[in-house]
Amino acid sequence: MQHTWVAKLAADTPQRAFSSPGTRRRAELVIGGPSVRWGIQAGHRMADYILATLTDWPGGRDEEEIEALRRATEASTVDTLLALFTGDHTLLVQSLEPNENIAFYVRRAIPLDQVIRNVYTGQEFLTQELLSCIDHVVPEAERMRAAQEVNRDVADSWSQLVHSTSVQYSIEYEKWTSSRAGLQASIARSIIEGKRVDPEAASKALGYEVEQWHTGIVLWLEDVDAETAKHFDFESAAKEIRRVARVAGSGLMIRNGLSSAHVWLGCRTALDQALRDYGAWPPALRIATGYPHQGPDGFRRTHLEAKASERVARLSRKHAPVTSYESIELVSLLLEDVERARSFVLRVLGPMASNNTRMQELRHTLSLHIDTNGSLARTAQGMHTHRNTVSYRLQQISGILPAGQQNYQIRCALELAEMLPDTVLIDANAKS
Repeated sequence: MQHTWVAKLAADTPQRAFSSPGTRRRAELVIGGPSVRWGIQAGHRMADYILATLTDWPGGRDEEEIEALRRATEASTVDTLLALFTGDHTLLVQSLEPNENIAFYVRRAIPLDQVIRNVYTGQEFLTQELLSCIDHVVPEAERMRAAQEVNRDVADSWSQLVHSTSVQYSIEYEKWTSSRAGLQASIARSIIEGKRVDPEAASKALGYEVEQWHTGIVLWLEDVDAETAKHFDFESAAKEIRRVARVAGSGLMIRNGLSSAHVWLGCRTALDQALRDYGAWPPALRIATGYPHQGPDGFRRTHLEAKASERVARLSRKHAPVTSYESIELVSLLLEDVERARSFVLRVLGPMASNNTRMQELRHTLSLHIDTNGSLARTAQGMHTHRNTVSYRLQQISGILPAGQQNYQIRCALELAEMLPDTVLIDANAKS
């Protein structure tokens, strides 16, 4: 059956689409832009549903993994609409994004049964979404038959996807585990997870000395579609970092997915200032660094610090090309639980946790006042304004800041607000 009613689905334009432009254009030519927008939005909800349902998912749930999931759920939803409209149930098998996700999961050591579980959870969600839409876009007399046909046709399309996934997973697994890159990734993962390794054997397999000093780096591409990311040369970017930072020691690079890579450089000095001073990085490239540490445990620690820097940089959305762990260490520790961090900021700052220009000005004034040990003159000097202006602002702050907070609590809340306003502050127009 051809479900022509799917062309009646519609939604607002999403803030961001994760699937490839080719996937969306192909569907738009057949079912139209409004239906594709509905598919994108439903794909986003599907990813959220999978993340909330599969709480024991063995992956790391980092930004790269979540983006890969969103790319696949979005593309699968759009292709399902296209399959329902045309009657061609092979379209999901032909889709680019789910197949690329298989290679990604293999590299992340996610077992096949967990990948299949992911697919079935997505099918369950999308079936319910489509059934609920039938009540709104299909005439009442045809709804029962349409619901029965949707159940059958979605199951047919997604069962083909499950079979294709199983076959493709076996192919990718064999290819990856027999490759040098796969061996290097496996050894690096073991060290990062704190497992005991033979340093000499690990160094030989990696082509990189694990007993030396290391500086960990994470590279990723921001707001770049999958097709562009696939062709980005992370190897050359890592070599350029070594050149710019004048690192004489060896280096190791392991690609982490379509749009990110993990790098270790054999050096014991901080690199961030040299990397910041270099003004020729590709516009979409982002660099996060850890502290230098020594030995296998240092290999692990500096990498985890670089990953923490990446997480804060992605949340802050300030688009700085380089983020060092030194610059975000406190925020990273405070941000271990995002919801609790936001609750902390709202409780400590009260009305000053509003995300508007006036409250931002008051927060900046209070930060400087605390940092100068309460010196009115030094606060005014730091803000390049008159001390009477600072005094007036401090009076305003005194009237709205919740009582009973210690300076260290206030300063921590202000630091979170400065680094991550979109994450921890409330919208200026929202009701408190």
